[in-house]
Amino acid sequence: MKPKVSVVVPVHNAGKFFSRCLDSLIGQTLTDIEIILVLDTPTDGSDKVAEQYAQQDKRIRIVRNTTNLHIGYSRNAGIDVAEGDYVGFSDDDDVCHPRMFEVLYEKAQTCHADIVVSNYCNEVNGKVENYCFPEQLSEKEFKQKYLEALIRGNHSQPDTVSFNNVNPVWNQIFSRELLNQNNIRFTDNRKVSMEDVIFNIQAHFYARKVEFVPQVFYRHIINEKNAFNNYDYLSHEKVTAHIHFVHRFMEKNGMLSEYRDLYLICIIKRVYTSFRNEIRFKRIFHAIPFIRKIRNNADLQQAISPLFEKKQLLNKLPVTKRLFAFLIRK
Repeated sequence: MKPKVSVVVPVHNAGKFFSRCLDSLIGQTLTDIEIILVLDTPTDGSDKVAEQYAQQDKRIRIVRNTTNLHIGYSRNAGIDVAEGDYVGFSDDDDVCHPRMFEVLYEKAQTCHADIVVSNYCNEVNGKVENYCFPEQLSEKEFKQKYLEALIRGNHSQPDTVSFNNVNPVWNQIFSRELLNQNNIRFTDNRKVSMEDVIFNIQAHFYARKVEFVPQVFYRHIINEKNAFNNYDYLSHEKVTAHIHFVHRFMEKNGMLSEYRDLYLICIIKRVYTSFRNEIRFKRIFHAIPFIRKIRNNADLQQAISPLFEKKQLLNKLPVTKRLFAFLIRK
């Protein structure tokens, strides 16, 4: 029988946390699921753990990458073989609430939704931080604000109710028909940063209906393995590629006129984050070559030029980012 939900889990050196992740998936109250483990050339024995679980539970399918594709393309490999009506995601060291996929799927079916979103939490050194979205909104308002937040690229403090923490994909399920009909896949995060944001922007733009359940269903474990602890993830080249991809998508789909102001602010934030990343992982003397790269990037200069024609918009930036914007302007 066809599964109701396919859960895609890229696996690469998950270590001691992998079994906990798998236990949370096979223990789901929605039993009509398939768990697709995409083995991304692990070297720590995670493949053996996956094989042991697959022998015990026939709902587990194993896909093997022949080379290390990283999380974006590994998720694509899982989507490509998925058979469920909906597709969800989990990182290999995170934990899902036992009722997560039952509640999300029931909401999707009841409301005929293409996407269903839940609240989630981060666990940092044992401390839990909740990220919750506003509840008292219509479906149309929720969808609009979610897409705006993705384009704006904000982040708020934990334990606040806001639309500023919308980047992840693992607190949602997506109609497989939506993904396939619109060719929505992850970018190659070996070349482009924030692949989940790009995926989300496409999915939420094309979705006819987006619904929300207020429970905190997904626990994201922050450890030294996470991408934001890696210089390469926010390198100048990858962040610039991210900006170009989103800009082209918005331009192609006629979104720039409606969302230009939000996106101009986002570009400065993205480049500023990459700049701080450069200094954090390297040294302060890398700042000047970094700024020179930005000034010499014609596409990026063209993208940010409208910002300086709108003083009110520029003044919305914090002082540090406003100064940075003038610093990178050619």
